[in-house]
Amino acid sequence: MTTIAKAHKEAVELLKKHLIASPFLDARILLSHVCNYHQNEILLKAEELSLTTNQYELFKKLVLKRAIEKIPISKIINQKEFFGLNFYVDENVLDPRPDSEILVEMIISDYQNFENLNILEIGTGSSCLVVAIIKTLNNAKATALDISAKALEVANKNITQHNLSLKIKTLQSNLFSSLDDSNKFNIIFSNPPYIPTNEINLLDDEVRKYDPISALDGGEDGLDFYRLIAKNAKEYLQNDGSLFLEIGINQFEQIKIIFEKEGWHFEKYQKDLAGIIRALKFKINT
Repeated sequence: MTTIAKAHKEAVELLKKHLIASPFLDARILLSHVCNYHQNEILLKAEELSLTTNQYELFKKLVLKRAIEKIPISKIINQKEFFGLNFYVDENVLDPRPDSEILVEMIISDYQNFENLNILEIGTGSSCLVVAIIKTLNNAKATALDISAKALEVANKNITQHNLSLKIKTLQSNLFSSLDDSNKFNIIFSNPPYIPTNEINLLDDEVRKYDPISALDGGEDGLDFYRLIAKNAKEYLQNDGSLFLEIGINQFEQIKIIFEKEGWHFEKYQKDLAGIIRALKFKINT
């Protein structure tokens, strides 16, 4: 038997050696995953609690994956928290990111007093955004689109996990291609791929190697999907509806021009904690 304290110390030393940014936290998360102790228990009772031989061997294997292969913690334990909720993730979907909570908060703030909302998400991935929104907005339902069948498997797993199968339906679709023209929504939102193609290789290894490139690559200037959404979304939005988008750093002005050229009215933006414009809201010009 090996104590939690000993296993944690060994893991931290190895993670530090391989320049992992958060060795103490990562080691604690992996310990919690292996032995099912809460992280607080690991902090408070590290000298008292022990790992079985099998748990210890598994823990060492997972630490090596983190240290040597640089696999993100979320992809090792297949879990990631977003908006206070836990989600299953794997190599077929982007990790949920704190920046995306800005988009969720913006939608909830603007529509918290509405009822019978019909919502569309373009590119749902893990479904973390739409799940967070539907769990918060009462009497709302949603359709979540994604081109990737494997991503939709993950999305459906999370939708089921959060008991939202009756409120959120998924559909394999290349943007709007699988929608009927008669479908009209109060809200359309998306966090589309927005990294310029020639910048993909500059991303951190943890992103470039373990997130799907198709969910990152936004074309030559990173704005391909915004152009397509600007051109086509009006067909599926009710006249008084709203379109919400997450965007990348320094993309606001260009995206605003793209949408205004297609007849959209820009309403407002929301900044993240670093002061970067992250979420935009548009309406249909009437």
